[in-house]
Amino acid sequence: MMRKPILCAVAILAMSGSVSLGQGAAPLTVIRAGTLIDGVSEAPRKNQLIFVRGERLEKVADGSAAIPAGTKVIDLSNATVLPGLIDAHTHIFLWGEDPAKGGYDANILKAGIALRAARATYAARRALEQGFTTLRDVETEGAGYGDIEIKQAIEEGTIPGPRIFGATRAISSTGGYNLEGYAPELEMPKGAQLVDGPVEARKAARQQLEHGADWIKVYMTHRSWVDKQGNLVSRR
Repeated sequence: MMRKPILCAVAILAMSGSVSLGQGAAPLTVIRAGTLIDGVSEAPRKNQLIFVRGERLEKVADGSAAIPAGTKVIDLSNATVLPGLIDAHTHIFLWGEDPAKGGYDANILKAGIALRAARATYAARRALEQGFTTLRDVETEGAGYGDIEIKQAIEEGTIPGPRIFGATRAISSTGGYNLEGYAPELEMPKGAQLVDGPVEARKAARQQLEHGADWIKVYMTHRSWVDKQGNLVSRR
């Protein structure tokens, strides 16, 4: 029964500084936490006040501390509050890889970019609702620079979501990241940007950085995958 209060508390903390103001003019908000897990103390702290100035946590004090007159107070005295979680490996443009539903290939071959973007928007919102305030999205799996555009939509306030650090297209080599089992004469979509040799690799990295990549993801090898029956297949 405590899960929902915990997640709500995290979401409120994540969005408490949605408007950027100068530190001197930033309004003060105080969050009254029934239980605070700060990640530093040896045990959860009871009856705490969290002082938020604009976009920054100013201090944490005991519940008996004075609150300046006129301060906005968010009462979470019946909830558990903790810092926002970080998902360091996610793909908001992947919508499951259930072999019974076509596995990885179905994401690339059967869902258009608009549908995948709508699903990514939903995934970003759900991540925030579940307490994740930062995502590292480690490539869009054939959806181009969609992660950076979702990030832009969040930053401009168009859609709700966590802070995103995106790897955009990722980089692999010819034969290293291809859909398996199709006729060789078919030009199949690729899940990553394919390069061969250092010149192409540098060019791809520069292109991705130019279009907003926060990270450059490189597949050094990609010879293991899950087949449509759910079996792990390795080729060396």
